[in-house]
Amino acid sequence: MNSTTHRERRAASRENLLANARELFMKDGYDSTTQSAIAEKAGLHLQTLIRHFPTKADLVAGIWQESVAQFETYFLARDVDALSAWRAWVEINARRIAQHGYTMASSEQFPVLTPEAQDALSRYREIIAEGIAEDMGVDASSDIRPLLIACMLFSGNSHVAEGWRKRRFDEEAYVASLLEVVDAGQEMLGHLFSKGA
Repeated sequence: MNSTTHRERRAASRENLLANARELFMKDGYDSTTQSAIAEKAGLHLQTLIRHFPTKADLVAGIWQESVAQFETYFLARDVDALSAWRAWVEINARRIAQHGYTMASSEQFPVLTPEAQDALSRYREIIAEGIAEDMGVDASSDIRPLLIACMLFSGNSHVAEGWRKRRFDEEAYVASLLEVVDAGQEMLGHLFSKGA
């Protein structure tokens, strides 16, 4: 077997494990989900899971890292302003999550924030801030406003999603409540987005 095939299989196993771990964590909660259940759902041996992710905390970090990598790819390819791109991302994910019958990540579903997971969450905010800085015509390294706006948007959406966690809801109401955060931020701060504000 050549090394490319081995690398591809390894990457596919990792993706499979993360997808199944995410689903089980979201459906059953972090504490109730075992590594054995994840491996079984993924159709892999427990030893394979442990080689990739020695602990459940490593799986959580992997889920966040994969999520931020997908977001970065999406965001860098955008053909709209940063706030419109963030709004679209929120809507896409809210609909995907609602269709699976669970809400966005809560502290019960992903309670372990390792340094790697925290780094991934920080990267989300940095990516948004870089896009906002570009739209504002400012330098993100010397102007704190883009990061403040990114933190507000990210935390606002997380807070609203957390509020839905234990409620039965319909998809449209859930999505609308998350988009309201982005729309309110845009309304409050839109004046900043004339270049060089």
